[in-house]
Amino acid sequence: GTYGVGNPATAANTVIVQVNVTTPGAYTITTNTVGGLTFSKTDIFSATGNQNVTLNASGTPTIAGSNTFTVGTAGCTFAVPVVGPAVFTFPGSPGACTVATVAGTYVKGTPLTTTNTVTAQVNVTTLGSYTITTNTVAGMTFSKSGVFTIPGIQTVILNGAGNPSVAGTHTFTIGTGGCTFEVIATNPPAGAGIYNCKIDGVYTSFTDRAEARTLDDFWSPAKPYLYLNGYTGPPDGNVVPQFQIFITKNDDSPIGTGTYNENGIITPGYRIEIDYTVQNPDLSTTIWNTSSTLFPPPNPPFTIIVTQVTATRVKGTFSGKLTNPFQGSTLIKTITEGSFDLPIQN
Repeated sequence: GTYGVGNPATAANTVIVQVNVTTPGAYTITTNTVGGLTFSKTDIFSATGNQNVTLNASGTPTIAGSNTFTVGTAGCTFAVPVVGPAVFTFPGSPGACTVATVAGTYVKGTPLTTTNTVTAQVNVTTLGSYTITTNTVAGMTFSKSGVFTIPGIQTVILNGAGNPSVAGTHTFTIGTGGCTFEVIATNPPAGAGIYNCKIDGVYTSFTDRAEARTLDDFWSPAKPYLYLNGYTGPPDGNVVPQFQIFITKNDDSPIGTGTYNENGIITPGYRIEIDYTVQNPDLSTTIWNTSSTLFPPPNPPFTIIVTQVTATRVKGTFSGKLTNPFQGSTLIKTITEGSFDLPIQN
């Protein structure tokens, strides 16, 4: 493996050492810590004699140069070369990057994935570890960390992160005073919906059959409310994951823009409910839920922000926590980066 200042050790960072086993049994072999790095291994020797052991690195190097480690107490030593921060420039600076290839699609309200990358060119004059980051524009950032092991002009693939908040052409700058490149974010197709979030850190889209309703026709006449609903895919004979959001006002007035959470049932007088339905590997179904309640204990916190309501669409964000009330309320799912922009279908 390669070792660079500021780059955490990975599974590729190992050292193979030889031992002479005289008595089989369990063992732990650990080196001293040098410049933030340690090598160790715990296992069982099942035979005697000379044999190799692979020690795994942990930590983040902090000292450039040849770092010497000692295996065990007064054991043998080995050296690990750690390269210092690299020195490099971006061809084209301070103008447009000489090479900048943008990959992936960028749609307002749709979080970036591993397909959203930018390939940029660098000219390396000093080998070593590096971290390249752009500025943040319209909720998006591109970055990459690694180690330059050869000098000269080469390419680096920057990984995108974030959620485009504005459609249009956005200009990014690589590093401080580096070169620039453009990313075009588009609006969602006319009539299409956005309904997605991260569930325990995993991006999930509920745009299949996604809709919003502002009138509850269970009642006659229909009462105002806000209902959001969507699935992760089309019907397939099983339980397709579904995400539902309800907001109702105590006085049955229409839901407008504003912030709504689980604590508003008395003041100012509204109720929310969130239901995430999923089929488990054993084919049982869990409805992960939170809602406004007057009774202790309080339900997990959840916030819905409605940013726009028109006659045809509703937009906003949501985040919070859900629990499994029918299985004892012992587990939690965390919802982050929730976003909706849905057509109203009363």
